Order: sequence, then C-alpha cells, then structure tokens
Amino acid sequence: MPERPRPSTIEELWADEGVQHSFTHSVLDIFEVLDEGEEPEFCSARPLTAEEITRALGSSWPTRADFERRYEQASEELDDLIEERGHACYTVLYDEQRHPSEIVFWGVTGD
Repeated sequence: MPERPRPSTIEELWADEGVQHSFTHSVLDIFEVLDEGEEPEFCSARPLTAEEITRALGSSWPTRADFERRYEQASEELDDLIEERGHACYTVLYDEQRHPSEIVFWGVTGD
C-alpha cells in the first residue's frame, strides 16, 4: 500500500476513510473533555476523582515520575479506570513544589 501524504489540518486527517474507521490511536481520538461527575461517552476523557488519583498514583500531588512508574508497571489501578475502548482519563501532574505542571491523558482508542 502506498504511503499517504501527511495531512496538514485536522479536517484532512478526519476526511481519511481509514482514520474514520480505525481512528488514530492517539489523543486526537478524544473529541470531548468532561468535567468531574459527567458520564463518559465514546471518544471522551474524564478527570480522575481525588480518591482515584491517590489510589492509582499513590499521592494526592502526583508527579510525572509517579505517573510514569505506575504506567510502566502496567498498573491495574490505571487500567481499571478506563471504562472501555474509546475512553480516556486525565489528571493534573505536579512538580516537586506541588505546582501544577502538566496534564496527562491515557486511554484506549484503537484496536
């Protein structure tokens, strides 16, 4: 199969029938970011609750290192938070001074 040109816009990406059927297997498959308490829908990301953050990441102020350690261990706590294919979770990560430094998303969108 010949390689397709890289799309230059999100509209071009989603116009591709292959992408429409099998998705991008990336955060680009998330169309909606939910607030706490909203029901997850297909192609949406929901925030973790305070209890989920502590249980899954071992801290109320998780750092990138905390997340990466749990993610690399294929932590059941992280996996169990994903409702089903087409869903994602997100949470804020903090630096060593407990300042918000980034947001991490993870989930399952592809086959």
